[in-house]
Amino acid sequence: MKKWVYLMMLALSITAASAQNRGVYVVKDGLGVIAPSQEKRYALVVGNNAYQYVGKLRNAVNDATDIAKVLRGLGFEVDTLNDAGLVSMNRAIKRLGRKAQGQHSVALFYYSG
Repeated sequence: MKKWVYLMMLALSITAASAQNRGVYVVKDGLGVIAPSQEKRYALVVGNNAYQYVGKLRNAVNDATDIAKVLRGLGFEVDTLNDAGLVSMNRAIKRLGRKAQGQHSVALFYYSG
């Protein structure tokens, strides 16, 4: 889990840095990110255990719950869906895109299932 969180933070750092040409950067644990006061962070986290034609998964929802908790701790506004169908996921992805429009924002989509 710790390696995954580190890799995710590295990806967030790269995304934030490339999206911002002139900003204040904060370095934490060797990662450079835009100061949280200047950046809006949004995430959609989906965990699907239940499938119609496949046996039930054991950990997808648990993994999504753990990632959502980490992201909230990093200042993300997190929307979560568990055992979501295609229509509800499409709506949630569009909502995420609308929230993240504009400057100084990061959008992250995480799917486990």
